[in-house]
Amino acid sequence: MNSLKKISALVLSLLLCMALLAGCSSGSSDSASDSDSGIITVYSSPDDVVVDDSDLTPLAEVTDFTFDFESLDYSFTGAEGADFYYIRVYPVTDGEEGNSASFQSDKISADDTNSYSGTIADETLLAGDYIAYVVASGDGYSSSEASVSGSSTLMASASVSANWNTGDGEDGDGTVSVDITITPGDDVAQTFTLTVTNEAGEEVYRDESATSDPINLTAADLGADELTVEDVYNVTVTVNQVSGYTAPAEGATAQVTEAMSFGFPG
Repeated sequence: MNSLKKISALVLSLLLCMALLAGCSSGSSDSASDSDSGIITVYSSPDDVVVDDSDLTPLAEVTDFTFDFESLDYSFTGAEGADFYYIRVYPVTDGEEGNSASFQSDKISADDTNSYSGTIADETLLAGDYIAYVVASGDGYSSSEASVSGSSTLMASASVSANWNTGDGEDGDGTVSVDITITPGDDVAQTFTLTVTNEAGEEVYRDESATSDPINLTAADLGADELTVEDVYNVTVTVNQVSGYTAPAEGATAQVTEAMSFGFPG
């Protein structure tokens, strides 16, 4: 009799557990799941979640969209129902749009005028082809976008470093000179204008066809009898114009300094 009671109790417990499991699997959940497999997927980022907005009413496209790929000026007429807009620019290489945006603007909030214009600050598009999108978003609507393609001719600035060469190397004779290195900012630049001024601000050297090859200037080059590391000279490099491109208006400047050396224990 006692054995029969124990068996009955065990059967009831199993039935109860099965009922609870069935209720859990059919209940609602905030996690994404595969209804066919019963597998629950936990996403690590909101960007991984694909939202089905096929049932939402699409916003009308923005109209009259213009974008200057050098000044980054834009203008467009908004779409009815949009709450905000943003502009995103992608590079185009050999006719193929890139996967990563060059930049995205800050949010442009909708207003009653429905007419928008401005300039995207703190960004630059160097020489190349691009496509710009203006995306309209609104609560209860699926987003819409309009695009325009164009090019930039802007060349990148070069950088320059200038260091004293004290002539103390293995083959040196102790004569002080100046080593200058010009680093192009892009593959478009071909030559540079190099100028050197002394402590009084007087131009003592000029080369209007300098290249990125290593440059060494002696005292004679700088119109001096001799050079010492206490002398003050400033070096300026500007990018020369290339046909079909726009060279940067400002150059790069460096003061001649002693090269930094890093010693390691022997």
